[in-house]
Amino acid sequence: MQIASLAEVGVTNVSTTDKIDATFAALQRAQLARRDSFTFHARIAQLDQLRDSIKRHESEIIAACAADFKKPAPEVKLTELLPVLQELRHAKSHLRKWMRPKRVAASIGVWGTRSYVRPEPKGVCLIIAPWNYPLNLALGLSSQRWLRGTELSSNPRK
Repeated sequence: MQIASLAEVGVTNVSTTDKIDATFAALQRAQLARRDSFTFHARIAQLDQLRDSIKRHESEIIAACAADFKKPAPEVKLTELLPVLQELRHAKSHLRKWMRPKRVAASIGVWGTRSYVRPEPKGVCLIIAPWNYPLNLALGLSSQRWLRGTELSSNPRK
């Protein structure tokens, strides 16, 4: 996953809207450059990297949720960590099927031919996660968008 930093874009001391616009523009450029090279194995590697990162930083995530929301550790594990890890596991097991071209009926104008819908990356997506479940709603929903090859920028609300 390519997340552009504001330093890469050359943006400093600007409003949040301008920061989002600048980050979005950088992500669009990165997405076009990466579109063809985002293979099945690259997508699986990204899922594994995200899973490993979540597991490696589990204690820090629990501490941050306890400090910010007064959530006890079992609640953080049940509402933030486990749903995201389960979504990643589900996405990993279904990825090959999701990437497979799907045969569709040909229109009358091209009768006698075969038609397919090929899943391809379409662009950039901004995910604004609500404050109450920041990890679950930001990463849980975004895993399938990453797999589709979409560049993501996440902005958790405060």
